[in-house]
Amino acid sequence: MRTNMSGRGQRGATLIELMISLVIGLLVVLVASSLFVATKRTNRVQSDSALLQETGRYVLESLGRELRMAGYRDYTAGVSFTSAAPPLSMSNGTGLNGSDELTVRYYGSNAAGGGPDSGVLDCLGNPVAANVLSVNRYFVATDASTGEPALQCESSSAPGAPVVLVTGVESLQILYGEDTDSDGAPNRYAPAGLVNPDRVISAVVSAVIRGERFTDPAGGTTVFNHFGVAYAPGGVPPGTDTGAVFDPPDDQRPRRMFQFTVGLRNRIG
Repeated sequence: MRTNMSGRGQRGATLIELMISLVIGLLVVLVASSLFVATKRTNRVQSDSALLQETGRYVLESLGRELRMAGYRDYTAGVSFTSAAPPLSMSNGTGLNGSDELTVRYYGSNAAGGGPDSGVLDCLGNPVAANVLSVNRYFVATDASTGEPALQCESSSAPGAPVVLVTGVESLQILYGEDTDSDGAPNRYAPAGLVNPDRVISAVVSAVIRGERFTDPAGGTTVFNHFGVAYAPGGVPPGTDTGAVFDPPDDQRPRRMFQFTVGLRNRIG
């Protein structure tokens, strides 16, 4: 018996159809990969931006709180400052990248039954008693464990053992408001060494913070003039305050400058 094969022609994909399918598949994979990479890059940028904000806020809150505490004493405990222990000591340009240093002194407070009430803490978080003078030195230096620039503090509660408060702080600059006519308002702002510490009643604090990742193609191309062109015309800092202009390395790290003005409430009035 013969079988008629004429109606059973072989069917299948041609070579051209296979190539088109492969190209379409590769395009889909390429688009998906590009979207994944773009999303990952966006997430990293957003994460770095959030970290910059968090670090900047921490620096502002920490230094602002310390400056407001400068010169505090518990009158009920009968403590007072002497000329040997002024509320503020300032150093200009002695830290990393010409950063300024700040030393703040204040007394603590006691509970009704005696002993510190934790109402006053030093920079390490230790409670300070009413009759104890707390001395806290803030400065910018390289963190030995990570190699990153960091805001650090050394407290009289643990002398000789600086503690890293937060990493990413590259440059810290401070101008002090001096009340030259005793009217309770600053007449001028100048760096340490050019003001009378006994007449300082406010301060302008400026900090440049950098991110952890290399997510900014333009990172390092911006020169930071901490106090503006009126203070450093043409981006050239005054000879008495060379750290007022910070030129970071071209390392593609995101950076942002944070600045605030704070009144030294225990020095006013």
